[in-house]
Amino acid sequence: MVLRIMAISMTSVLLPSCDQNSGISDQQISDQIKTLIPPYLSVNNVALEKVFSGSHGEIGLQTYNFKVSAVSRESLFVEEQFGSAPKQDLISKGLTERNSDGGVFSIKSYDFKGADQIQYLKQVNPPSDPISIYGSVSARKIVDKVEFGGFSIASGLQNLGKPKGSFPPNSLMVGSPAYEEALDAIIKSQKEEIAKEQAAEEAKRASEARLLAAQQAELAKKKNELLAATTPGTRYRGAWFAGSSSKIIELEFIDQQMDGRILRAKFTLPDDPTQVIEYEGYLVSDNNKNDNAGPIRLHFVRGTAKRADWGIDWSNLFGQSAAFDCNVVGDRLIHRTDNLTLLQIELSKTKSASSNANPAQDEINAIRARTSEMLERLRDPKTSQEERKTLREEAGKLADRLDILLGKKGQ
Repeated sequence: MVLRIMAISMTSVLLPSCDQNSGISDQQISDQIKTLIPPYLSVNNVALEKVFSGSHGEIGLQTYNFKVSAVSRESLFVEEQFGSAPKQDLISKGLTERNSDGGVFSIKSYDFKGADQIQYLKQVNPPSDPISIYGSVSARKIVDKVEFGGFSIASGLQNLGKPKGSFPPNSLMVGSPAYEEALDAIIKSQKEEIAKEQAAEEAKRASEARLLAAQQAELAKKKNELLAATTPGTRYRGAWFAGSSSKIIELEFIDQQMDGRILRAKFTLPDDPTQVIEYEGYLVSDNNKNDNAGPIRLHFVRGTAKRADWGIDWSNLFGQSAAFDCNVVGDRLIHRTDNLTLLQIELSKTKSASSNANPAQDEINAIRARTSEMLERLRDPKTSQEERKTLREEAGKLADRLDILLGKKGQ
């Protein structure tokens, strides 16, 4: 009876002891937690609170909440977002605002030139500052081995930071001398770039100014040449061609006003100056190089000439819609069209009516010039067969006329 009471007493003592510890000591739990704390922290104390024993048939499973009191062995840092301190520091140092899209709702735009690719650091915990870390861990005893699991951090590590060595070597700590030096280098680089851009822009403006001055000088020269070519009293003599017909004619400019914006001229026949065709027009001194029309443009006004005396019973020198333009080539006025049946004119300047008293020679010169032009057209592979036929017919008639003027026929 006494032995039975003693056995029951021993059992009641031993069982509570096994249920309380389950073979796992607090020191084992504390040591395991310390191994999971980052090495840059020095743990001063681990406080445990047992919150669970066993789970869904897992006999012996123990769960603990813990609080770790520690200090940092070195300064700890977190990454600073570029949109905060570094960006504002660059702007305050003089980073120049770049032009944005120029719209009504455009915003400030800065060219940071890779400054936003640098990793910036901010110190969050200096050495020796107390740090508290909260979490939980589970453990169970399997024969003579303790198995740990379920380690989790509730708070404390998220914003704790890391040592500087955990970040890339080119990371910069905000506010440090290296940081200030890097920002100054960015500002210096931008100023140098802006200076180069300004110098290039000034050089471009100077080049454009020189080009504009050259263009204006060329236009002024061209305008003066045109004004001289159309000065009242200036006379030209040569021939007009229309198809296979030709005629020696004279052109005299009789009025020039408003710097060439008003011109008046008349065509006459050398052997009958009473036959007059009057034209009015203007100068286009800045016509585009791709504009095939010449800078002297004349339009029919009225005429007292007899068309039959001009070499044919019709001519596109006459008529309300008659108009032509001339290019100035040296002392010559030339009017050309691709259609050979339309008006073609080539005239040479004469000093006075009496200075060129040989109309036959003028006609000879005009025929030779026209013949030279027709030869160029015949050599051109783009000239159609129909045009070649017309050119050959005209060339034959001009050759006959030239022979007569040179005395090779009719003698």
